[in-house]
Amino acid sequence: KAGELDLQLAPDRLELTAPGYHLVQPLAQRVRDSEATAKFDKKKRVLTVTLPIVSLDDSNAEGEAEAAAAAAAEVEAAEAAKAASDAHLLRAEKEEEAAEAAVRAAGERLEAARTALLKAQQAQQAAADRRSAARAKAAEVRSKASSQGRTGTAAASAATGAAAGAFRGVAEDAGGDQAERTEKANATALQAGEGLAAAGGARPLPGWISWRQDLAAVAFIMEVPGIVESSLCVSVQPRQLRVAFRASAGEALRDYVAELALAGEVLTAEVRHHVAELNMMLVLAKREGVMWDRLQPPTDAGG
Repeated sequence: KAGELDLQLAPDRLELTAPGYHLVQPLAQRVRDSEATAKFDKKKRVLTVTLPIVSLDDSNAEGEAEAAAAAAAEVEAAEAAKAASDAHLLRAEKEEEAAEAAVRAAGERLEAARTALLKAQQAQQAAADRRSAARAKAAEVRSKASSQGRTGTAAASAATGAAAGAFRGVAEDAGGDQAERTEKANATALQAGEGLAAAGGARPLPGWISWRQDLAAVAFIMEVPGIVESSLCVSVQPRQLRVAFRASAGEALRDYVAELALAGEVLTAEVRHHVAELNMMLVLAKREGVMWDRLQPPTDAGG
């Protein structure tokens, strides 16, 4: 029966399948399988298949078409490859620009770092110069204080007057009138201190302490390097000062204590201090805005 037949055609072969029968027949020439026809005669039980043969011109045309299609595919592939290459080149250019920008930024950071390093070195050198100058000044003060201790009370009074003169420079910043009053009062204090020292009535300050004053306050400078601020203990009464602390002397610690009677009254609630590398300043507010003619009161009844 025709319904039991399965005919498959290709340009170069024929394939027929029926109950109990299977034929695969290669064709000597290429055919146009899409134009083939098949007719089955039931009486004769014969299947007739008509296959148009591809002519030479058709074959050439088909080959040309295939070649054209292949060429078009190659062109398309080449265009795709070119597009991919262009995209890769664009990415490479952007990456190169980013790399150049990064190099410039790194160079700028390096230059900034060099500038900062140079400034830091200059600041370090300036700080070292200031420390050297401060150490030299401290050594000079200690040397003078030691000389004062050897020559007696008169030299201590002279050192006190020198310290008072240094404090006058601070008072000058407050205005000309006050500076003039401070200068006159300090001169009076120096003269009184020298006279009192000659009479043997004043107790000299420790060699590591100097003092200054203005109308509002009296300041004590402890010329001791390496003061441990956490060890500082200050006790203030209206007419008495006690200060104790420790300072590093090499790898060891040394104790410093000073107890001073004051010639005038101070405010016990207004005490300020500042610890530096080479010294410490202690400032007491005066109860009355007057200049003292001496730091400490006389120790004998006649003074």
